[in-house]
Amino acid sequence: MTFDELCAAAQQGDPDAQFELGGFWWERNNYERATEWYTLSAEQGHIDAQFSLGAYYHSIHQDEQSFHWHSKAAQQGDQEAQNIIGEYYLDSTGVQQDEEKAVYWFKKSAEQGNSLAMFHLGECYYKGRGVTADTVIAIDWLKKAEAHGDIFIQPTYSFIIPVTGNIC
Repeated sequence: MTFDELCAAAQQGDPDAQFELGGFWWERNNYERATEWYTLSAEQGHIDAQFSLGAYYHSIHQDEQSFHWHSKAAQQGDQEAQNIIGEYYLDSTGVQQDEEKAVYWFKKSAEQGNSLAMFHLGECYYKGRGVTADTVIAIDWLKKAEAHGDIFIQPTYSFIIPVTGNIC
């Protein structure tokens, strides 16, 4: 597709073309035009545009906007957005803190194989944040995260070892 064809499709309301045009402007550091096209695409339910807007607003510390767009992507099943929404609820970023909702979103993301969400669940179960504290379940989630190749996980078992004596 030529650039003229891309522009024509975007102007006719094609969400994929709008997303691509947003990316075109993003790569040229024209964030205002990029967000205009991403927004048009995201408002039509384009999950990648929603996630991109969430990331953009996070980068400029507009937490409520970031939460809004990441939530849209999370509700459509984007595992990375689900993990981010869990983090936002856990840390009250752009939204009132709600540890139970954080655990809900971490579980949705973890069930899709997101190792960082698995790690967050391990932490939540260990610390009793949003769930009843349970070291066995905590270790299970941490092991799942490690099995999914997250190289950051193994050293973090150290926060459990002093309490349990081991992680086996």
